[in-house]
Amino acid sequence: MALNLATWGMGMTIQFRETKAPPVRQMPAETWASNYRLGTVGRWMVAHIAARALLVTLALSVPVILISLRVHVPPFALSPERMARMVLAISGMILSNSIPALVAVAIVWTFFHFAADGLVTALRNAGRSATAIAMPALIVALAATGIGLGLTNGIGPGGARTIHDTIFFLRRDFNIGLLTPGEFHEFDREGVTIYFGRKVSDAVVRDVFIQQSSRTSQTQKVYKAETAVLGGTHGARALVLLNGSAIIANGNATHFRQVRFQRAVWWPSTAGQSRSSVHFDEMQTPALVASAGHALADPKLTRFWLREVVKRFLFPCLALSHALLVLSALFAWGMNTDRDRSAWIASTAVGGLILVIHAIFVFLSEITGLIGAVAVGGFVLLFGLEIAGAIVLFRHADDPSIGGRVRNAVAEAGNWLVSFRFTFAPRARKAAKRAG
Repeated sequence: MALNLATWGMGMTIQFRETKAPPVRQMPAETWASNYRLGTVGRWMVAHIAARALLVTLALSVPVILISLRVHVPPFALSPERMARMVLAISGMILSNSIPALVAVAIVWTFFHFAADGLVTALRNAGRSATAIAMPALIVALAATGIGLGLTNGIGPGGARTIHDTIFFLRRDFNIGLLTPGEFHEFDREGVTIYFGRKVSDAVVRDVFIQQSSRTSQTQKVYKAETAVLGGTHGARALVLLNGSAIIANGNATHFRQVRFQRAVWWPSTAGQSRSSVHFDEMQTPALVASAGHALADPKLTRFWLREVVKRFLFPCLALSHALLVLSALFAWGMNTDRDRSAWIASTAVGGLILVIHAIFVFLSEITGLIGAVAVGGFVLLFGLEIAGAIVLFRHADDPSIGGRVRNAVAEAGNWLVSFRFTFAPRARKAAKRAG
């Protein structure tokens, strides 16, 4: 529509033309998916947390693996090939037990730096919830859970078989380098007791005493020698005894025969033996599940079977539950900046707390082999409490009024108890006396 106006005394014509305004572009409403979408910052946080988790795991696990090998398997006891298999087996076992705690510690460390750099404050001011900010860390924890399940169900059974085979090999390889001077070492299955007073080297010992009992021939042999030298090869060890004597007795101890020698060769009675038993931890997962019926029929087997089930299926999930707890505790603490050292205090407290909780989980998983279902129930209960506590803390971090309402409810309950103590209880006692 156009409107012509002739201005007074100037002869000018002004036209007004009515036009329609362009449509206003509506912004899409915020949804759950948009709130939890990672974006560029989220992907950077995932990479940063994953790198620190890998660094912490390697830095703390490698020394533990080396110390464990040094304590339990001296280098001279095994060939390089068997030692390499033992390194892989022990590494898988230690990593599967330590990854949940180490990933949680790495998350605490990383979020401490995020808070110190102001990243947490910036994301909170941008309207992101505590759960949305924690999503990159939860993705890393979920990946750690998958890695743990792969270790316990994929690599773990083969590693356990290697450990059992190596222990069996060492018992029958009879390496005196593994024995301690001045102590009696009993090998019940072989009926052998060995003592030596002093170790000259890894292959030579002095003041040797050996007692050997044979279950088949019902005989006993006692050897004493000034010196013993280890000979033979792996799996076929023998002791060369120098300057000693041997006493041989029958089962009834009625006939004795003593022989003195300058040189004699003693062979352990382990030749031709092989390991026949199969443990639950070396079974593949389908075989472990299939053995449930046989295991549950025997109380002792039930305890060991439950322990293996806990370690394979529940223990790796601790990576996710630990991450949920540490993140919720950090946000509930109010860790936004490090200007008043609140981030440092929160990180130290939460890191120490999660290590204590993880130690309790490890203890419960180990004593499952002793007390069975009771330990499993405690493990599951603590696992549920950890997740429930994390959910409550996340709700408190996103809505601080929840904490105020909880405190008010607790205060009201306390006031009610006080009023009951001083008001209703005396009245109830007086009424009881009158009725009596």
